[in-house]
Amino acid sequence: MSEPLPPAPKKKPLGVLRGIAAALGIIIMVLTGGCALLIAGGGGLSGDDFELVLIYAGPPFLVGLVIFLAATRLGRH
Repeated sequence: MSEPLPPAPKKKPLGVLRGIAAALGIIIMVLTGGCALLIAGGGGLSGDDFELVLIYAGPPFLVGLVIFLAATRLGRH
């Protein structure tokens, strides 16, 4: 039999500013993703409409994702 894995090292909890930044990133992602779904779900989308949804909703979603990942991952040991 193999040996059990050692427990993972515990990370420090998020501070107040990191928590606020993570929440802000989540809010940005939810709002832009939700608006994109509303636009895309409004009826039959042609290829051009789908590209417009990606162009207008993609960059803000990625900004929210970067904010969230930076708040939760960078500098934590």
